[in-house]
Amino acid sequence: MHSKQNEVKAVVDKDPVNGMEGKEDITATHNGKTYYFSNEKSRDMFAQSPEQYINKNQRDDEVGEKMQAADQESEQTSAEESNQSSAKKGMGENPEMTDDEETEDRTQAKQERRQGHQKSE
Repeated sequence: MHSKQNEVKAVVDKDPVNGMEGKEDITATHNGKTYYFSNEKSRDMFAQSPEQYINKNQRDDEVGEKMQAADQESEQTSAEESNQSSAKKGMGENPEMTDDEETEDRTQAKQERRQGHQKSE
């Protein structure tokens, strides 16, 4: 025996007006596609200007995709910088110092060694 209580409810699209979960019994069709709404007011708003909500959701999706790509690029850049920093540490360099600071630091160390060498003579 098969009862309705055991049936799995189908996943329903989000309401294009407010982004909430749509209900199977509150729908509208536009250009051959069925849209689901969380309430009748959203359906009525959609019916008055469907392209406004369809285009808005497409733009939101595009912006979301661009933001995701930017996040991935940022993560990749951070990982590369981290790898470069690790490589510098392995070479005994201080990744927190600029090239000029490192050069100055090495020059000062050389001068101190020379002074120490001259004193021992």
